[in-house]
Amino acid sequence: MKTNTFSRLVVAALGAAALPFITPAKGEQPEATQAASGGFTLDRLSTENGEDNAVQWEYLERIEFDSRREFLKNLKLLETKVDAQVHELNAKRSAMNSTIDTRDWDLAMKEMLASQVYLNGMNEEVDKATPDTWDQVKDKVHQAWTRTQNAYDKVKSSTTS
Repeated sequence: MKTNTFSRLVVAALGAAALPFITPAKGEQPEATQAASGGFTLDRLSTENGEDNAVQWEYLERIEFDSRREFLKNLKLLETKVDAQVHELNAKRSAMNSTIDTRDWDLAMKEMLASQVYLNGMNEEVDKATPDTWDQVKDKVHQAWTRTQNAYDKVKSSTTS
């Protein structure tokens, strides 16, 4: 268990260090990805068109073990959304005046990046799932998704935003 925790911390640190190299350049926006199953797109997951996270999970929670590939495709869409959120926050941070105290922002951003890495790690959990563990794995993914969105909200509402 300690090795697993240590490994996750190492992955989180590496992910945070690599982020400037893997995020889109300033002004670029990631494309909305479309899943093969029913045209479920990032736009459908977006809260900008009036849907909230609870509605998104109503769809994902109904996916059964036999359709876990569909679940994985939609998990990738969530990851794409979080990537776009991180890009948005990085752009905002780089545009901040250098005289602003950014400690709260930076601390909240570290949690955002750690939660992003954890969400990205859920792919492996879904791949390893069995019919007996499927509901538990979906709950873990839901918790990981909720963690990213709570972290995103915290960064956006920080005193420097």
